[in-house]
Amino acid sequence: MFVGNRHSIVKILIFLFFHKSFRISIEAKCLLFKKLEVPYPLSTKIIRENQRIVLEDLNVSGMVKNRKLSRAISDVGCRTFRTFLERKAEKYGRDLRIISKWEPTSQ
Repeated sequence: MFVGNRHSIVKILIFLFFHKSFRISIEAKCLLFKKLEVPYPLSTKIIRENQRIVLEDLNVSGMVKNRKLSRAISDVGCRTFRTFLERKAEKYGRDLRIISKWEPTSQ
């Protein structure tokens, strides 16, 4: 979704918030800020504190089919968080591994 460092993300968000030709309601802009407020600093903290990060690839499209949980799962933004981790792992030279959803990971 976003390419570049934090400064470019801030520039994009400022553009979205203040530019007149980009007509979005105030609530939508605030929601966009809140969606990026948690995953960006959290991904930085995880990358800086660990040498190897392992993520499990989840079947999100299957989980969204559940009527009661679909909105909560969609609002989490798993893909955005994974993209942040992938880019920062490459930037900081960390080892990021993605485990297939079909491999047994539970004990």
